Amino acid sequence: MIWHIPKVYNNIGFDVTLMSDPDLLPYYCEYNCDSYITRFGGKKVEGVYVLKHNTLELYQLIRHFIIFDGRDYIDVTPFDDYRDTNYFIPIKINTHNLFVKSLDCINIKEKQETGNMFYIYCYVDPTTDLPFYVGKGTQKRAYTHMYQPRASYKNKNKTRFQNKLEKMKVDNIEPKIIFLAQNIQDENIAYEIEESYIKQYGRKGYDENGILLNTCEGSRPPNHKGRTYKEIYGEKWEEQIEKRRNLQKERGGYGPKKHSEESKRKTSLKVSGKNNPTFSGITEEYLIEVGKQFCFHFKNEISAKKWKWWCKKNQIPTFRKTFRFGGKDLLKLFEEMFDAKIKYDSVLWFHNPNTKKTWRCLDWELEYISPPYGYIRGRGINTFKGNNDNVR
Repeated sequence: MIWHIPKVYNNIGFDVTLMSDPDLLPYYCEYNCDSYITRFGGKKVEGVYVLKHNTLELYQLIRHFIIFDGRDYIDVTPFDDYRDTNYFIPIKINTHNLFVKSLDCINIKEKQETGNMFYIYCYVDPTTDLPFYVGKGTQKRAYTHMYQPRASYKNKNKTRFQNKLEKMKVDNIEPKIIFLAQNIQDENIAYEIEESYIKQYGRKGYDENGILLNTCEGSRPPNHKGRTYKEIYGEKWEEQIEKRRNLQKERGGYGPKKHSEESKRKTSLKVSGKNNPTFSGITEEYLIEVGKQFCFHFKNEISAKKWKWWCKKNQIPTFRKTFRFGGKDLLKLFEEMFDAKIKYDSVLWFHNPNTKKTWRCLDWELEYISPPYGYIRGRGINTFKGNNDNVR
């Protein structure tokens, strides 16, 4: 195991004894607490239990519930590793788990979970149940190796990991994707966790008894700031300098690539707006006045969709960035000048109970359009379960 229950003594947490009931479910802490309180009484306490990394000064806080029976704190949830205690901190966090360098960091206001949070994943061979690749990613990165192969997959110089996936595909073997750590807000922490797992399993051909097909110890981009060519490339530093010198000569010498007079003329027309009569004649004063009316019309709650609709209605060229304000986004400009607020649009769904067809629009569009005849609010019982009045 790469994580363990730490022995920490400070003012924000305490050890809690596990008194798990064999009839309760492993890891389903909230359900277990509710079931126990129904039978024996007590009070449910929300917080986190703490895991410490075996080699790094890194803590993982996992959302958890325990019980206060009026005298002692007890943890009734069973764990597969048969632990005796948990180090528990009674504090609310906005994610299922959180990774911090120090336990003191949890006193700050926690960030909301977003789609840009990082995770660590590994590919497992189902025929051996052993991992053969560990990586770091966000969103759908873990699946792109299988279903969205990169252009390099077509090259002859494929990595061992790519060859392994192609062979498994030929043999009709589907690799398992396991998420080792999720909801990581700090990318540096994600890199550290990824590297620790790679070191734990070892790289095949690089480390003794290694089983992973990773080429590097991690995916952290190298930082060469302040380092010389000799420090970076070792004995081949002169070869690298000569290689770059030849590339510069092929480009026509040092410095930026020179543009032709024709390309300069086209760029000048594009920037000035003279090649498009629709954009010519629009001044900064005119845009500011239009923006003022736009913000007033929507009561200072603006969005990209609203701006597009407003431009179309008033026959204004639809653009968001312009050289007139140094390339600044117009919505950001209106936000600063007119105390407006950029608000994301909500989608409202309607359905026809008879035809089972759906129709949708943005929330603010209902002031200007009406749903088709026979359509009511909600997605319909066939595609959505719940209260249709709350569908957005």
